[in-house]
Amino acid sequence: MKKLFLFIILAGMGILSVAQQEDTNYLHVVEKKGFKQKAAFIPSAIHNNYDLIYHRVYWKLDPSIKAISGSVASHFKTLSDDFSSVHFDLSVALTVDSVWYKNETTSFTHTSDILTINLPDPLSQNTIDSVTVFYHGVPPESGFGSFEASTHGGVPVLWTLSEPYGAKEWWPCKQTLTDKIDSIDIYVETPLQYRAASNGKLVSETVNGDLKTAYWKHRHAITTYLVAVAVTNYESYADYAQVSETQTVEILNYVYPESKSSAEIATKYTVGVMELFSSLFIPYPFADEKYGHAQFGWGGGMEHQTMSFMGGFSSSLITHELAHQWFGDYVTCASWQDIWVNEGFAVFCEALVQEHLNPNYFLQWKKDRIQLVLSQARSGSVFVEDTTNVDRIFSYPLTYQKGGLILHQLRHQIGDEAFFSGIKNLLTDAETADGFASATQIKSFFENAADTNLSSYFNNWYYGQGYPIYTINWLQETDGAVSVSIKQTTTHSSVTFFPMQVPILFKGANQDSLMVFHNLENSQSYSFNLDFEVSEIVFDPEYTLIAPHPAQIILNISEDVLNESIIIAPNPTNERLYIKSKGVKIKLVNLIDNSGRQVFTQLYPDNPSRIHLDMTNIPFGFYYVRVETDKGVVVKTMVRNP
Repeated sequence: MKKLFLFIILAGMGILSVAQQEDTNYLHVVEKKGFKQKAAFIPSAIHNNYDLIYHRVYWKLDPSIKAISGSVASHFKTLSDDFSSVHFDLSVALTVDSVWYKNETTSFTHTSDILTINLPDPLSQNTIDSVTVFYHGVPPESGFGSFEASTHGGVPVLWTLSEPYGAKEWWPCKQTLTDKIDSIDIYVETPLQYRAASNGKLVSETVNGDLKTAYWKHRHAITTYLVAVAVTNYESYADYAQVSETQTVEILNYVYPESKSSAEIATKYTVGVMELFSSLFIPYPFADEKYGHAQFGWGGGMEHQTMSFMGGFSSSLITHELAHQWFGDYVTCASWQDIWVNEGFAVFCEALVQEHLNPNYFLQWKKDRIQLVLSQARSGSVFVEDTTNVDRIFSYPLTYQKGGLILHQLRHQIGDEAFFSGIKNLLTDAETADGFASATQIKSFFENAADTNLSSYFNNWYYGQGYPIYTINWLQETDGAVSVSIKQTTTHSSVTFFPMQVPILFKGANQDSLMVFHNLENSQSYSFNLDFEVSEIVFDPEYTLIAPHPAQIILNISEDVLNESIIIAPNPTNERLYIKSKGVKIKLVNLIDNSGRQVFTQLYPDNPSRIHLDMTNIPFGFYYVRVETDKGVVVKTMVRNP
């Protein structure tokens, strides 16, 4: 029954495809706006002397009041001797009431959004200890900010969204892309009529008078910007996905009551996508806890670990945010320069969903994305050189679409076995699993899996700019021998040539042959035999390459074949002469007498395949008929009889 229901949902995807692309396009716009409010933050090196192990947080939240109060206990391990103070990021808009250390208050300073906690005695290296911060206040207003309150259907709703550097606006934390929190317990106290959604597994909801406390337990490493909470009068329901032979995952959905009936239909799509990703990569990495959606008032989505916050439930948004659980959450970009690790991989996952769950639309999906990159990314690299340029970080053509397409293209360059092995190694390696990864590390995983050097590929496609434009020259002799020459120009001077595997389909009346050419240099030539007559060739028929489609195709003809392509009759003639072409286009005809004098000339811009010449005014005698074609010049002889 589950599969039948899923099929019914997927059958309508072709109708929704345009809207879904627009939805994903809009996603990058709102992500960019959110980033702009926080991009001025520069991570401080003062955090680097400790490893954050665990947080236990207690937050008091009322969605009708944009404010927060509570406490954060932070357990850490020192990484140096003489450790005398611990530093957290926290907006000065919030008030620190007290800091406790070993059951006693301790001194602190709070300036320039840095909370410095002074320890009574210095700690030695590798000491595990903890401090607890009690605080309250109104998080600063920042537009598309980190701590927002609004309404839905007249009911208050409050949510957080911290990517990339907004967590400090509402809780004391360590904002970095070098240290994940090993585990976290989250307690959220709200008025009784509300429910709190957060990371991990819901352990309990405890009622105390007119208050309710939700306890969420998360036992996986999590980067600071993925910690989140949302509060309103949620209603919940669950679906379940089979991610391995022995493991089922709860997909827990917290939605507005007025949206529940439509959301229950839309979110079932998550089941098939999660099962697909689990089969292609590794099983959903947080399967022992949950995955879920929490509806919120932002126009887009955010991949908070184990519970994505959703502004809607389109299939593309569901796919994109779920993909981030593997790429962005479980493995997180090591710097914002490598945001491709998050966003490029998520777009590639959208391609996988089209391929496996909506195959009738997959070719068009590739055509649309390639065309977008061709028209909007003739220059610019996927790698982000300037992380102060927010428009560049969240460039839809570069970070998202070209970022996804270079993975799709790489898959076809090294083959499925090596490609998916590289991804599985990325997701299981001790250094990157539950941690951070750079493009350099990902490159090495693919290289090891494919047993090849991918420096040229990444230098050209990830760090380089532009794309190739192909011209294919080909010729087939009468004995079946085929020759092919592949030439390319590039759209940007940073790359003079893209070495690639180039697929070409050779089509005949009753037989086709797909061949892949290892194109290592410009104007490279290839010779081989085909046992059928080729009528046409098609460049990259499955749209695996980031290049204009179709490529410029030039059919070369041998002298004998070219001569046979033009027929003149009758010969001799007295009144009319017919010129017919086969496989070539006639451009110009000259009639030249035996003395070399031109007696007739005519251009044919419409390139007709049959021409009729009136010979009644042509003197009797011997003539040369010169026919200029798109493949060369043919000269025939004829006699004009009395």
